Amino acid sequence: MTESGLRERKKARTRQAIRDAAVELFLTRGYHVTTISDIAERAEISDRTFFSYFPSKESVLFADLEPAFNRLEELLEAPARTAGALETMRSWLGGDLLAENSSPELDALIDDLLAADARPVEAKGLEFMARIQDTLTRAIAKDLDCADTDAMPAIVASAAIAALYRATRHADGTLIRSDEFTLAQFDRALDFIRGGLGGIAGQHSNSIDPRP
Repeated sequence: MTESGLRERKKARTRQAIRDAAVELFLTRGYHVTTISDIAERAEISDRTFFSYFPSKESVLFADLEPAFNRLEELLEAPARTAGALETMRSWLGGDLLAENSSPELDALIDDLLAADARPVEAKGLEFMARIQDTLTRAIAKDLDCADTDAMPAIVASAAIAALYRATRHADGTLIRSDEFTLAQFDRALDFIRGGLGGIAGQHSNSIDPRP
């Protein structure tokens, strides 16, 4: 293995050690009382090294989701993408996001923090959604082949992001623990969005999301 390859493996191990130490402390001591210094000490690194990998505690909390969201951006921005943006998002939800191996305990912790109105945690979650919404808007605009001034791609992307969020939660706001039910919820929302798009299809030269 090359020297650069060894460096990358060492970085990956350090990042994982930080993540594992943080999650253990979050679940045993509590999220709010755990400090970055606590995490660094448990991972046997310095505080400075922690910040070389993560900008905040919230970033560690959502570390398991980062690869999945990066993957969606790659899929939507792929030059050779043939599926519509919404269908690409649907495939990603079933094949990437729900396949992430975050622990049920960590999922429950995030859910509890969001329910308790933990603002930094909520802000980090919204940051992920904003990233995806921007990427999805560009992908939809490409599918529609519409003018830069057309608001429709942003409107559709907003609806899809709202559907993604709501598909993971029950009506009372608690997290859904069934992947099958989440997908069914999202599919219902996509059918609704597609129905609306059918009404404007004649205004654009391309179909936004042809059904497979």
